[in-house]
Amino acid sequence: MLILPFKKLDPKAKLPTRGSELAAGYDLYSIEQYTLKPLERKLFKTGLAVAIPHGLYGRIAPRSGLAYKNGLDVMAGVIDEDYRGEVGVILINLGTEPITLPIIKDEKETPVAQIIFENYTEASFQEMPELPETFRGEGGFGSTDKVKESTVDGALKAMKIIVDNIDIKRKPEVSESELIKIRASVPPIVPLTEPPERKYNEDKPYHQEGRSSILERYREKVPEGKPVGYEKLVKERETTQ
Repeated sequence: MLILPFKKLDPKAKLPTRGSELAAGYDLYSIEQYTLKPLERKLFKTGLAVAIPHGLYGRIAPRSGLAYKNGLDVMAGVIDEDYRGEVGVILINLGTEPITLPIIKDEKETPVAQIIFENYTEASFQEMPELPETFRGEGGFGSTDKVKESTVDGALKAMKIIVDNIDIKRKPEVSESELIKIRASVPPIVPLTEPPERKYNEDKPYHQEGRSSILERYREKVPEGKPVGYEKLVKERETTQ
């Protein structure tokens, strides 16, 4: 289990608590009382500082009960691992009635928000003249709800994406209409219904051409309907090796 070092900056501060054994978030408590008016926002102090381990950050999230019943939401809330100041919670009242925080329930103060510790990925950035294309491209809001491209158009765009990704700096020089013409000029592949006729050639035996030799040779030499003996096949194979 991960141990997170917290420091109390105020004697009224309470360490985060967990609502249940498998809860993802840890409840945060405010050290100040305030009545938040509708559409008003305020930074509530927790009186706590934390040292978050490398590779993690703390995300301040709303509590579902306050969000549903009172319209209380969290505005922003990312606690970086190198931050050592007081953890604050920015709350906004999106409801229609004022709400006094913290709420007292069963003679206990209820938490005003929760903090979730999540992993993040470090990244470096590289400027490129062009980006890899996708089917969506620069389509914005609602673009994915449009009718999908036809199979031919989708295949042509996929071909262009593959060509572009070979050298990301090079723009495609062939237009889509030219690609359609090229595709139409390619003859269809028609499978052969019958194999081509083969005749035995003494100068080029089948076994030298990578094809079966013994059985084909005897089938061409013996009269139709006359069986080919197994012993003859063996002797013929021995003489040709």
